[in-house]
Amino acid sequence: MDDAIEISQSRFRTGTIDATATGATTIFTTDPESRSRKFIVTRAVIRLVNVNTLTIPPIISIGTNSSTYNNIIAATTLTSALTDTQFQGTILAAAPVVASGTAIKVNVSTGATATACTFAVDLWGYYA
Repeated sequence: MDDAIEISQSRFRTGTIDATATGATTIFTTDPESRSRKFIVTRAVIRLVNVNTLTIPPIISIGTNSSTYNNIIAATTLTSALTDTQFQGTILAAAPVVASGTAIKVNVSTGATATACTFAVDLWGYYA
């Protein structure tokens, strides 16, 4: 008899974010009503939405720690995603645990050098 329990994962996504500008954008805020439950982040996908004349890709991070927001995904240069037909995915080796009522943000620490460069983030995880 297998004692495995199926866990349903949730996906949260941002709107389009300008990668030529620096700053933090909230992906979502964990449920404040589930005080005894934590959100376990399992994976993130960064999708380039609109890219035009990109010469230097942006550096982004994801986290809850103001002001660097890098405790879920450290600062990463989006070098593998240089056109709007590509994406960069990350399956986290150590799943970060986020307390209830906490904002998870994506931070552009170095803006892209481009005529236009926008992206969106999909973040997966589950409450435990």
